[in-house]
Amino acid sequence: MFDENPVLPPEESGNDVPPPLPGEDRDDMFGRPSPPVIPPDEDEALTMADIWLMAVTEPKEATYARIIAQPQATLTNAFLWIALAGLLVGFVSGVVNSFNFASLPDMPSDFSSTIFVFLCMTPLMAIAAIISLALSGGLTHWAARLLKGEGEYEKLIFALASSWVPISVVSSFFSLGLLNPILSAVAYAASSALSIYYLVLEVIAVKAVYRFDSWGKAVGAVFLPLIVIVAVLCCCIVAVTVVVLAASSGDFSWVMALI
Repeated sequence: MFDENPVLPPEESGNDVPPPLPGEDRDDMFGRPSPPVIPPDEDEALTMADIWLMAVTEPKEATYARIIAQPQATLTNAFLWIALAGLLVGFVSGVVNSFNFASLPDMPSDFSSTIFVFLCMTPLMAIAAIISLALSGGLTHWAARLLKGEGEYEKLIFALASSWVPISVVSSFFSLGLLNPILSAVAYAASSALSIYYLVLEVIAVKAVYRFDSWGKAVGAVFLPLIVIVAVLCCCIVAVTVVVLAASSGDFSWVMALI
């Protein structure tokens, strides 16, 4: 006569949860929606190790945008990191060169003096690293501004240092494989791969720092200075060759005709 289990409408069933929306998860046993997933706080300050790790393991524009937004993103910190990495790279390079130098024929057998000489050159590696990155960063900054990029030289150097430091340190330890003839090929291949990867990271960093609207401009800002340098070197080589040939023949008339 009467249904023992009547189906009540939602307002009479004791469960006032609205029906799920399209695409909404209902994992709760009572049909309530799942709690939202709260993303990590991107404004949280990163440590030095965090920055180095993110720079090489998260090759994204957003990663470098977050890195250059850190309060420690200054030229002082960037050059300090480069100097410390340069010292380590110089030390490892000195050890490798000492073994290679001592293994050459007709070389002095006093290995301690040989390694001492090379290790004394370690501070020069740190200075050379700072000068190299400062100059290359300056040329990249010039090219980026030429391409209508909006960014700061300080932020660029910090972004480049964030990836250069870990990659250079890892690459220096790969150079230890050069002491073994069997592992030397692997060491060269690994170092070459890291160099190519650094160029990729440099393009990503440039795009993030100068807020380019296309990857083509970021690539141009990185490679335009290289093209200019190669062109200048080629012109210098041609000029020197012409002068040497003219001096050897004693006839400068054809040189004046070219000019």
